[in-house]
Amino acid sequence: MGSNDTKRTGSTVLFLIGIIWLVGTPLMLMLTFMYGFALIGGEPRNAQLSDIFGIAFLVLGLGAPVVGFLTAFVMGNKTGVVVYGLIAIIIGAVLLRSYWSSKLKDRPVYRGETPVCTASLDRASGVPGCQLIG
Repeated sequence: MGSNDTKRTGSTVLFLIGIIWLVGTPLMLMLTFMYGFALIGGEPRNAQLSDIFGIAFLVLGLGAPVVGFLTAFVMGNKTGVVVYGLIAIIIGAVLLRSYWSSKLKDRPVYRGETPVCTASLDRASGVPGCQLIG
């Protein structure tokens, strides 16, 4: 009877972690946006509170699947290990993809000779990269 109760408790804890993650992450993002949103030239309603909710969004969004995975691993819940493990792997892959794509944007695209402006003098003034000498 004791092992059955442990499995139920483990499943309940994992379920609660999942609910907190699924509800809390979008809620923190909404609160971050709500307190930090400002139109051009405007001031946010509460920038400090927006920063706090933004940090909570990141911690909850990235940390809850890892905590769920570790909890499932410790409690011996194989389904929880697989589910939370897949979620953590997917989030990690998305973060790595985002990181590498930002690194690729920093590289120059054109690797040949420097392009030369071939526009005539009367048309060179509106062409990007053309400089009038004289």
